[in-house]
Amino acid sequence: MDTSIRIPLTGLHIGIDPIIGLVPGVGDLISTAFSAYIIFLATRFGIPRKDLAKMIFLDQARKLARVVGPTKDKAPQTEEEWQEFMAVWGN
Repeated sequence: MDTSIRIPLTGLHIGIDPIIGLVPGVGDLISTAFSAYIIFLATRFGIPRKDLAKMIFLDQARKLARVVGPTKDKAPQTEEEWQEFMAVWGN
């Protein structure tokens, strides 16, 4: 959701997450719905409970980090940053 929309003729990508976040409450609701759907799919594909718990924890930690003022600047913001974070700390 961080680089899902390509701007024509520029090669730049923007995310839908900041766009839906412009409407207070709605962005959080839609983001939570996407997260819940991903976790639902993970259960359907038989992901172990330990990994599901880690997914849920990290998702909630990401949301909390975005709410807490100064921590927001230090927390990974894009999907690529979260993938790097998970590669180092997720195992």
